[in-house]
Amino acid sequence: RRNSRVPGRVQEAHRAWVAQARPDMEQLWDAMHSPCWVVLLTNDEGTIVHSLGQQELAPRELRLPLHCGRRLLESELGTNAPALVLNERQALEVRGEEHYLEELRRFNCVAAPVRRPDGSLAGVIDVTGFDAPLDRTYLRPGLPRSALNRESSF
Repeated sequence: RRNSRVPGRVQEAHRAWVAQARPDMEQLWDAMHSPCWVVLLTNDEGTIVHSLGQQELAPRELRLPLHCGRRLLESELGTNAPALVLNERQALEVRGEEHYLEELRRFNCVAAPVRRPDGSLAGVIDVTGFDAPLDRTYLRPGLPRSALNRESSF
């Protein structure tokens, strides 16, 4: 049974950081603007601290595993972009068939590290789509602050 207080505690603990990251997340979401996509922010332990997307319109398969408080570690979910970025410390993508778990093979993800001013890893910003082709056109010049164009500093 999932503790319903966990998302609230996670959000509260990261409120200031989420406020700083929100403009980048909103730019990404505005570029995607589809119920098949969600923008996620994790902390340096791989726990989702904030997400943007049309949750009520999103496919069930996208809503369930990508909620605040969920850990996106490779040891728990197999290969996924946020987990790999936590390990590799660089932006990368994981396409459907590259996911280790069969259940995740309909997901496409692009993720990038988010760094603190001192250069240490603060977390990961991720764009995940369900049954949606990975199209990097959302990385157009109109998104210069996007963490997926460059590593952000928070």
